[in-house]
Amino acid sequence: MGMEKQRMKVLNKLIDHGVDAEKKITDLSITEILSMDDISKQEMIILAELQNAIRKHKVIEFLSDVKSDADEREDEANGKEFTGYGY
Repeated sequence: MGMEKQRMKVLNKLIDHGVDAEKKITDLSITEILSMDDISKQEMIILAELQNAIRKHKVIEFLSDVKSDADEREDEANGKEFTGYGY
């Protein structure tokens, strides 16, 4: 499954659990995340990345796996290579 589809799948699971706003997503505690029976370890990683994207106001970039020119320049300055929109 493509990364964009996995990210949308996680977003849909959150909505199914009543987590339907950015504030609710960023406020999720590890205890609340672990209580979701149908979420895998990989999906928890994606959820953590989504929380970071929301905090950085980069949700569209996160969901589309597109990185802005400014983010790429920042990574280059820090010696990082872009391998996906992970945080």
